[in-house]
Amino acid sequence: MTDNGNDKPKAMSGALGKFDAGNAMINQFTSSSLSLNVPKSKVGPTMAMDAKFTLHTKLAMSLWRGRPGKPQQKIAAIAGLLRFANEAGNAWFEASMNNPVADMYLLLAEERSEKALGLLEQSKQVLDFIFDGQSTFEDIGVMTNTKPFTQELRFRCPWGYVGARILKQYDDIVRAALTAKHIGFISDDDWYKLVVKPSQKIRGFFQSFDAYLNIPLDRDWLKDHPNSNRMKRVHKHYSFANRELPELPKDIYTGTRRAKLSPSIKTTEERERIREAQGPMTNDEMSSLVKKMPKRSAERAQVRKEHFKKQSKLKAKEPAAPTVPNSTNTSAE
Repeated sequence: MTDNGNDKPKAMSGALGKFDAGNAMINQFTSSSLSLNVPKSKVGPTMAMDAKFTLHTKLAMSLWRGRPGKPQQKIAAIAGLLRFANEAGNAWFEASMNNPVADMYLLLAEERSEKALGLLEQSKQVLDFIFDGQSTFEDIGVMTNTKPFTQELRFRCPWGYVGARILKQYDDIVRAALTAKHIGFISDDDWYKLVVKPSQKIRGFFQSFDAYLNIPLDRDWLKDHPNSNRMKRVHKHYSFANRELPELPKDIYTGTRRAKLSPSIKTTEERERIREAQGPMTNDEMSSLVKKMPKRSAERAQVRKEHFKKQSKLKAKEPAAPTVPNSTNTSAE
């Protein structure tokens, strides 16, 4: 009769030996695979994204394009989404460089975007109530364009995509309102409230950066070196554009209040390195400051005043119409 207790250690030692042999084979395979010339994995320095955008209505397309200015005819330019996105990108970069003026205009864009979105939401609720509450038609298809406009979007900052989202919502509102008006659910007065008023707010939103001048500035320059050569150049650039450095509210000046959608401010070392690489503003950049300067209300009033003054002078120079002599009061010559 065998002793089972003595056989167990022998069996265990045999199993452990096979386990150790397996580990040795795994280690040998791993070390040999690591010795191969495997190329290093790396990614590129930049990333990109694709976003397509489709519009169906002419009203939305006019907000997409905007209107170029005609100085000879005294017609001011109107900002569309494309110009808005470009100017927002400039302000976004300067806000990351600790520019308080750029932060102020980003806050303005945020305020106006909220107003536009609020009106769009009201219009959507009214139109949804109209379509959901009607029982005449079983299924109503919203109007679509047989040849819509489709564009791939690539903006430099998130505000461009915010503008595209607002414009897309407006396009959907116009389509629904056109459908409702076509089948007699809304009147012209309703159209004004549902479509025209939101478009005015969107236009104002797209004009948020019209008065913004893309001039380099840093909060540290204002706080620590108000009389430095850098600040002298800032004032020089503003005076070149017939403007003055805007008065900043204290919370914006200190940086305690910024737009919810704002870039992170770069470190002092990063900002100094970028500013040094940028160099001073070129003559073309200085000239662009003058071109994009909008006429403020007081300036527009002065232009109108000079126009009417000129017209009155022209009328005064016109020859007087001949008068018919009065027969009762004539004199012989």
